[in-house]
Amino acid sequence: MCEQQFEPKRSVMDSKGNMRPKDRIALTPVIVTITLSLLCLTGCSIVAEKIVLNHPKVKKLFETPLPDRTLSGKAWTNSIGDGTNRILVLHLTGSNYFSLGYNQGRLLAREIEAAYEDAFAGAEKQIPRKAAEKLSAGGKRRIVHHVLGEAWKKMRPFVSAEELEEMEGLAAGLRDVGIVGIDLATIHHLNAIPDFSQMGCSGVIAYGDATRGDVWQMRLLDYGLELGLHKRPMITVYHQVNTFDNTIVNIGWVGLAGMVTGVNNRGVAISEMRYNSIEGKTLAGEPMVFLMKRSLRFGNSAPEVVSIMRSAKRTNGYGYLVGDREKNAIGVLASANEFVEFRPNTAKVLERGKDVLPQYKDVLYCGHYNDRQAASVQKLHGTLALSTLQEMALSIAPESNLQVVVFNLTTGDLWVANKRSGGRAADTTYVKFPRDAWEK
Repeated sequence: MCEQQFEPKRSVMDSKGNMRPKDRIALTPVIVTITLSLLCLTGCSIVAEKIVLNHPKVKKLFETPLPDRTLSGKAWTNSIGDGTNRILVLHLTGSNYFSLGYNQGRLLAREIEAAYEDAFAGAEKQIPRKAAEKLSAGGKRRIVHHVLGEAWKKMRPFVSAEELEEMEGLAAGLRDVGIVGIDLATIHHLNAIPDFSQMGCSGVIAYGDATRGDVWQMRLLDYGLELGLHKRPMITVYHQVNTFDNTIVNIGWVGLAGMVTGVNNRGVAISEMRYNSIEGKTLAGEPMVFLMKRSLRFGNSAPEVVSIMRSAKRTNGYGYLVGDREKNAIGVLASANEFVEFRPNTAKVLERGKDVLPQYKDVLYCGHYNDRQAASVQKLHGTLALSTLQEMALSIAPESNLQVVVFNLTTGDLWVANKRSGGRAADTTYVKFPRDAWEK
């Protein structure tokens, strides 16, 4: 016989007719669910949304973290070279990018103030003569800032948080030491200038059979726009901020937050040049000076740097030579719409439109005067190193040559020549910046 048992369900009410506490808690999720469902069914979805979005855990999920404005680290300077060849070296440390800018602004306030005045005075010279004749001094400056401000509006959505925070810190540091003529907008405007400018430039990467063993790279900056940059050359060492970024060296000038020549502690360097024979130019993208800086900050090899560049929302037409100490050498022609890569030892001749570049083993080159540079590469092949690259620079640098940098990517040492008031940078003395000078 099958035995059947019956066990009555325990009442959720106590002897006084009140719901037991444990059962009240157990039913709470059910009641909430039924309530929300009824609210939705009765057209009160807005109420339901507010209940959900105001839940503490949900609110925390949707909160935007506040930028870190805790001041940390320090800035200090030393110099290399002497006399007219002296180059200021600025070291920056901090646990956030705001501090990098702030510490620089406080330390170099007067130098930055003078550099900005020279740069914007130079930019005023680009106003068409007939228009300039009708403008007061103040009117010229307002025109410059208006044009650069419109350009910045196009660029701003594509600038990385690191750069925005550094520039904000720079403005705060300048303000805190009494500089009233350089606000954040002014800093933005100055760093928008390079994408308006024509930079002819040249570069070369050589290794293996082309050199005496090490990996060498050279960058010639040819810049016709007179902004007074040559008066205040500066090398900025951005020491590592986070565990996942690199120490980067910006070989430039006082006041310019962006980069046109640089290298990182992984032995990766970038040579840049303007390239107009390419389609797809715009200001609605990441400014070149910040793209280069970001690529070196987060790229650990030449292929990684090129990958960052490829994925970026880019602006105008540029050529890049990217090399590293592991003998990776990559050339890039890029604009907003195009991205073309080329490497050594893949063809006898590289052609792009009217540009025809004969190729030589273990060398990548391009520049302002391709014919002259090709002849120089052929002549010096097998011996390319510091002295022979300096010889090449003499043969290809135009009168607008503002800067020459020679990198030994194997050792980390580099040499810098800067233009003086007259003549070319290639004609001046090169100043060595050794790898151990990067250290804190």
